[in-house]
Amino acid sequence: MNVTSWFKGVNSKSIGVTNVYAGTKIAAVGTGKPSDLSHMRVFYQTTNGDIRSIWFRGLGWGLDPTTIAHNMPLGAPISAFVQSTGGVVDGLVVVYTDANGVLTQRVSVDEQGQWGDPSPVTV
Repeated sequence: MNVTSWFKGVNSKSIGVTNVYAGTKIAAVGTGKPSDLSHMRVFYQTTNGDIRSIWFRGLGWGLDPTTIAHNMPLGAPISAFVQSTGGVVDGLVVVYTDANGVLTQRVSVDEQGQWGDPSPVTV
């Protein structure tokens, strides 16, 4: 299975990411300015349970499948959120359920995705 991109409503191309789990719960978040969705991160799950992220900037995908988590239960829900103060991304958060059933987050302070360590989501 390949992940296919849509840009401005047009199914534009397959980006060639392999071993994507067919039941993956894809999450995507814009990481550019609020008025510009030409930058985004897409999170998906592989057939071995890894949760990965790829980065889209401009008109091209940076095939840097960053591994967010290893060996999660297949079909694990994935959510992503961005915090921005008008024109700059202040933080990017991806949330998933880990292998022990714990709601877990990883945080990045830039759109390139320099990720902090996994930590449980607490209230």
